[in-house]
This record gives sequence, C-alpha cells and structure tokens, in this order.
Amino acid sequence: MLQVPKEGTGGTKEKTLIEELDNGAVVFQGEIMNPNGTSYLDRTTLTPLPDGRVRHVIETSRDDGKTWTVGFEAFYVRKK
Repeated sequence: MLQVPKEGTGGTKEKTLIEELDNGAVVFQGEIMNPNGTSYLDRTTLTPLPDGRVRHVIETSRDDGKTWTVGFEAFYVRKK
C-alpha cells in the first residue's frame, strides 16, 4: 500500500499495488471520493529509467479506467 498526501486537504490518499511490470515499474491505484458521493480512479506509476532516474506519473480516470488523464509527471534524480 502507498499513502501519499492528498492535495489541498492535509490528509492522505491510499493506493494499492496492482501491477509490477517487466521493466521494473510498479503501478498503484486507489479511489478518490468527491464531496457529492461520486468517486474516480487515481493511479500512480513509478518507473526506473536506465540512467538511474525514476519517472513518476499520476493519472486519473472518471470512466472506470477506460481512459486516463495525466495530472502529474516528475523525474527523480539521486543526489550525488
């Protein structure tokens, strides 16, 4: 399980590991509840790159995973 800060709330959102890919990437997914009682899917993929960096992508789906929209992308580099 992955817990990450939930934007603007000071709380956290929980995501469960759903897939480990052959390239070393891991995919976590959770569900975000809206104040009106509806929800949407929230997915994070962490991918190790050959140059030592890690790519971090957060996507959301409002149609039960049929389509995904990237909301965040970052690349992490180790400190030397």
